[in-house]
Amino acid sequence: MSLNGLMPRSKTEMIKKCFTRRRIIRFVLKSLRNVGIGALTFLILWAFHSRNLPDLESWHEPLEGEFTKANAKEGFTLDDYLAIESELFQKMEAHIMTRPDSEEDSWVPNRYSAGSPSDPRGLGERNWNRTQLLPAMGTANSGALLIHGLTDSPYSMKGLAETFQKDGALVLCLRMPGHGTVPGALTKARWHDWLAAVRVGLQHLKTSLPDDSPIYLVGYSNGGALALKHTLDAVEDDSYIMPKKVFLLNPAIGVTRLASLSHTHKPLSWMPWFKKFKWVEVLPEYDPFKYNSFPKYGAEQSYKLSQRLISQLARLEKASAMEQLPPIITFQSALDATVSVKAVVECLYKPIQNETSELFFYDINRFSPLAPFINSADASLIPELSQRGDLPYQLSILTNTSSESQELSLKTKPAKTLEMSSHEVDLAWPDTVYSLSHVAVPFRPDDPLYGLSEDATDGLSLRLGATMPRGERGGLSLSIDNLMRLRANPFFRVMEERVQWHLRN
Repeated sequence: MSLNGLMPRSKTEMIKKCFTRRRIIRFVLKSLRNVGIGALTFLILWAFHSRNLPDLESWHEPLEGEFTKANAKEGFTLDDYLAIESELFQKMEAHIMTRPDSEEDSWVPNRYSAGSPSDPRGLGERNWNRTQLLPAMGTANSGALLIHGLTDSPYSMKGLAETFQKDGALVLCLRMPGHGTVPGALTKARWHDWLAAVRVGLQHLKTSLPDDSPIYLVGYSNGGALALKHTLDAVEDDSYIMPKKVFLLNPAIGVTRLASLSHTHKPLSWMPWFKKFKWVEVLPEYDPFKYNSFPKYGAEQSYKLSQRLISQLARLEKASAMEQLPPIITFQSALDATVSVKAVVECLYKPIQNETSELFFYDINRFSPLAPFINSADASLIPELSQRGDLPYQLSILTNTSSESQELSLKTKPAKTLEMSSHEVDLAWPDTVYSLSHVAVPFRPDDPLYGLSEDATDGLSLRLGATMPRGERGGLSLSIDNLMRLRANPFFRVMEERVQWHLRN
């Protein structure tokens, strides 16, 4: 007996347990309430902070009439897609494009100001914000669909498009929905729409070529995720067109975890007071072929696509279906602030069952005086991979000949071996460059816009790739990070040669 002998011990223990459970429940509820209040407070403060972003312009609103997955019904063709695209550009030129108020304003780089240095219509014979269909040089022996990245345009695929074209391919550089027009379009475009557009493009190549002609799929960044998603779907559904080979450039298989928070603006951003809360960045639109402003919805869609990819790769691995994939050749910069390099290695290449697949790395400059300041995890990944003999794919590394030289060599290791061969490439790191960047890989070093040369031999006054601003911090309304980021690939030739080798083997 307990409680002065009035109650059995078992009942006393039950009462004590009830009180304990109630205290735990109250503690949990109080903690959840505090977490909820904290999260709501953070969200409101974040929303108020977004009001400090620059004023939104007409190009921060979407254009009506963009292609969606719902358009791609039976019988829908590339011509239908191009008709939608043409109407969009007509709307943009009628309602968004402006005329400069003065001769002085005409020199301000703004892609939405007619006649400015950034007006894409004055940069070459083609407007590379639009879909481009390039005929093969000679008789077409294959087809290639090239898919650009998030906030990009078909211009980012121009260098490799020329490579495939020279090799005899009918090349389609497809503008993804929401791109090439206004950044506001990315507040509505979904990854399902992008994937539907990819399938329209593939169908066009298939019907334009003789039967059994190989079709290659090429994707950069978010376009790489789309190329891979279609290929995985083709493994699970044979009604989809299976590419002969897949070429990926810095594919967005894993994106920053901050992207997972990109949907949190929705409880507040519908209010006019917080309309800027939809945006990660609002920047001057000086780049003719890439949005500088970036809405959270675009990041959300890229994140959802990457998560779907990772789960689908795991499902195919569990079902022992990875051997059904065609060869996958990936070109990846060792340092990448946009996508996860680890996700490329662990989620895609670790379960790969095709020894003709290749993972090609652009290593960091190990001779650079900045090399000791590079994150150790980033610097150690490639050496660790090169010491493994169980890799089920070919590993290639463009790296310093030695730690005491800026000269480069290409080191290659076949699948499931330890022996690594080395080949001279007659290239060296440019001075001051310590690594490639996510945005540099697809561009030739002599690209007239993003190239490394300061000489405007082609008549263009805009040299975004050669800009090296020096001065006081905080003095510009532009993003210094974007201006100083390497924009072209000084080693593009090596990638081009590897692509050509894979096309012929």
